[in-house]
Amino acid sequence: MPANLPPMYFEAEKRFRDGKTPEEKIEALEEMLAIMPKHKGTDKLKADLRRKIKSFSSFFNPEHVPCRNTGEPKG
Repeated sequence: MPANLPPMYFEAEKRFRDGKTPEEKIEALEEMLAIMPKHKGTDKLKADLRRKIKSFSSFFNPEHVPCRNTGEPKG
């Protein structure tokens, strides 16, 4: 299903690609997330944007270790 994104989204995407610092990239990603229409065709795009925001946010909190399954049985 097509996303049917407005021209403002593509301007924000260009700012994301041209951004030099993580702050600039996060700001552009958040703007892209706010601009994009919310419907079933944009669910994956929304998830990808949130994943990118999270990865760039790790620059600010490097000691955070993501939770992972260790494979050990509980109990």
